Amino acid sequence: MKRRLLITCAIVILLAGAYVGIRTFAQSPSPANADAFLFASEVEKIRQASSESTLGVWRERLLQRARNEAASDFPLEEKGNLAVAPIVARLALAVVLTGDESLRQAAVRDMRRLLALDSWTSSRHRGMCDLHAADTAVAVALAYCLLRPELSKAERTLVISGLSRLATKPYLNDVRKKRWNVTNSFNWNGVINGGMLAVALLLEPEGNPRIEPAARQLLQRYLNHFADDGGWDEAADYLWYGLHNPSFAAYLADKRGRSLAFPNEVLEAPSWQEKFTSPSGRTPPFGDATWRAKPSSAAGYLALASGDPAAMRAFATRGPSTDPIDLLYLGDLDEINPPPAPPPPKRYISPIGWAVACKGDAWLAIRGGLTSANHSHLDLGSFVLEAGGKVLLTDPGVPHPYPYSEGYFDPVKRWQHPAVRSSSHSTIVIGANQQTLTARFDVHLEDDALVGEMTQGYGDALKRWRRTWRLQSNTLMVEDVVELSFPQLVTWSFVAPEPWNDTVHTRRWQSAGFNLQIADGPTPASVRRAEPVLGRAYPLEISLPLAESFHLEWRFRWAD
Repeated sequence: MKRRLLITCAIVILLAGAYVGIRTFAQSPSPANADAFLFASEVEKIRQASSESTLGVWRERLLQRARNEAASDFPLEEKGNLAVAPIVARLALAVVLTGDESLRQAAVRDMRRLLALDSWTSSRHRGMCDLHAADTAVAVALAYCLLRPELSKAERTLVISGLSRLATKPYLNDVRKKRWNVTNSFNWNGVINGGMLAVALLLEPEGNPRIEPAARQLLQRYLNHFADDGGWDEAADYLWYGLHNPSFAAYLADKRGRSLAFPNEVLEAPSWQEKFTSPSGRTPPFGDATWRAKPSSAAGYLALASGDPAAMRAFATRGPSTDPIDLLYLGDLDEINPPPAPPPPKRYISPIGWAVACKGDAWLAIRGGLTSANHSHLDLGSFVLEAGGKVLLTDPGVPHPYPYSEGYFDPVKRWQHPAVRSSSHSTIVIGANQQTLTARFDVHLEDDALVGEMTQGYGDALKRWRRTWRLQSNTLMVEDVVELSFPQLVTWSFVAPEPWNDTVHTRRWQSAGFNLQIADGPTPASVRRAEPVLGRAYPLEISLPLAESFHLEWRFRWAD
């Protein structure tokens, strides 16, 4: 009797277990639906992040750009991989945020067209440096994560194998073997690329047993280098440089960011503070002026990675402001401000860097780094100026509603409008000589002034060009010392966002909001208002008599 009862209980238990197991299996995602299940969870996370208004302003801008790009059936081969990969990633993010079927079709279409080009895994993109190949890798990885359920197994394998090839490129040896050194551009690019590619590989949902350990080690080494040298604003900026959009930072932070080993001092003293202090504790000796880091880079990434709602709200408020200089790249403070050891070492601003300083409500941003045909502008010595919330001197940049925000260095717009001539910037033109393609521009501090050495900018036509900027509360003084190899025509160009009123005066001119005057130097031989650039930038070209040397002081004055 007992035996029969035990057998009956066992059968009941087995049947109950089988019933529970069947229900559990039916409710869990099958292997065939696992990708869609994982994708749906990521979609919901991104939708929640955007619905909380943390990225509201950026979200609308992203969607508008994605819709415009989805409507254009462009030939990928002509645009180049660097331009296409961020487009695909933006479309994929827009699909996640809206669920729009037409955007989804466009994203999948362009993703497949991109994968059909073998060259996207090349370490060189239309003459660009390795850094931009890493940008492409990150954009492709993000698009892959968001569009994965739409891709075939062969296409998914193609993406992972391509990222694997990029991760083994020789230029990463600098990261694996050497310590980062800001004066070594190859090593510097290696560190950047290492971090970018490591992040891209870590975005793969399942992980890759062969690649992931090396990628994690590479990423941690990359983070440690920047933590040691106080370059966190630079490091975080490049984690999502390829997309120029905080939505990517939000996704990245949500995906892996909280597991990264950020130093406590970085989270405790984020760079969105008005007066930025580097992790080393030093501040630049620039009188009572302050330096401000790019809030849409380190601040945004760290705020999103920390998950702190207050920090995220602060970033959303500060990020897409109407202040153009606020969104320009500053570069590492230690890089611009070398220690006061005699003689002070000269440090170069990063290749796409700007030096930014303010005095009261006046802001000055100076283009630094290397001239480059790929940058599409030969603009050494160019600068922009703002006072009282109004732009006084501008840079034509690109035809984009927000030329100083994420669109300013947008590779798509840059490729569509190449070779804007030097006179479309606030710089000088010597005879018919354009600036050389590899001229290095050194900016350093001297007392209360920023000094730029631009002698290399014009080859044999120039012996010396030294430009000094002194910013005051209502005045900017710009001093130019120019020595030529032989007498020739030199033309100064200053670009305003509104037309110049007249060119009657020989030493004083006016545009909306400010006056320009030659405080010291020869009287010009001719002055003319050049044709507007891109319909919204107005150069004033001032040519001096033939001579071998010039010393001029320009005074820009605006109302207090």
